[in-house]
Amino acid sequence: MRQSIDSVPQRDTAVNVEGGLLDELSAFRRHLRSRNRAPKTVKTYEEAIQRFVAFLTSHGMPTSVEAVRREHVEAFMEYLAGNFTAATAANRYRSLQAFWKWASTDGELITKSPMERMAPPKIPQQDVPVMREEDLKKLLAACEGADFEARRDMALLRFMLDSGCRIGEVLGLRVSKDAEENDLAMEGETARVFGKGRRWRVTSFGARTGKALDRYLRLRRQHPSASSPALWLGRRGPLTDQGLRLIIRRRGEQAGLGRIWPHMTRHATAHGWASAGMSESDMMRLMGWSDSAMAKRYASGTAVQRAVSMHKKLRLGDRF
Repeated sequence: MRQSIDSVPQRDTAVNVEGGLLDELSAFRRHLRSRNRAPKTVKTYEEAIQRFVAFLTSHGMPTSVEAVRREHVEAFMEYLAGNFTAATAANRYRSLQAFWKWASTDGELITKSPMERMAPPKIPQQDVPVMREEDLKKLLAACEGADFEARRDMALLRFMLDSGCRIGEVLGLRVSKDAEENDLAMEGETARVFGKGRRWRVTSFGARTGKALDRYLRLRRQHPSASSPALWLGRRGPLTDQGLRLIIRRRGEQAGLGRIWPHMTRHATAHGWASAGMSESDMMRLMGWSDSAMAKRYASGTAVQRAVSMHKKLRLGDRF
């Protein structure tokens, strides 16, 4: 029988409660930082615990570390599965799993995790949306111009499409006369990015992207915040996450593409590389993926298109 959720907030928001698991959050946070976990990951784990405690409190269930049982976690997962996406449920599951693993080992709070041998929720495979080549051309055409914003947006979008970098990696790029603090190698057409898992890697870009960067950098020298180490500048200083998203949304609308988002450029890059025959290992290295599962997921959305294209190229049926 499904657990009643009448008393649980229908939006995935935290309820202010104290005690129990929340008393251990500070120690768990320090543990995550000692493992070099990214700030975003730490925040995700914390939010999952807060929402779990909110659920337990709403249902009159125990919130102390030693009193939580498997059935309490399962009730929470059932609630998530019935009210949120499978991806959200899986995200919360992984976060709670990390907490209980810490609590039963490094935290020395309990001897056995209540999630031991629990199976994670299944996430249905979904094709990744990919912009067509003609859409990419329209998007870049929307950035044509000689003013600062046009030159910046052209360089920004070309770099994202050429390198496949994530939004955080793009915003983290620095320019400096000091080689140690400079992430752009214009002569070698490469960039050093600080990626997921807090790891550095080198990515590459082509001549057209290099030309767009040159044009942007010339105007950047005249910007009031030119002394900032951040490569990408907005009107009031370094470009923010929200600012970059607004740029791509605005340019997408100007190009007649409707609402688009930054990660779509990464999808387009992965598809382009796969279509050109880039090996999975090279894609993993350039994209910053730690396993092949992501390469397969990104490529699955247009696998049929590539297969048909290859069939027409080979034309085996026309040989006899």
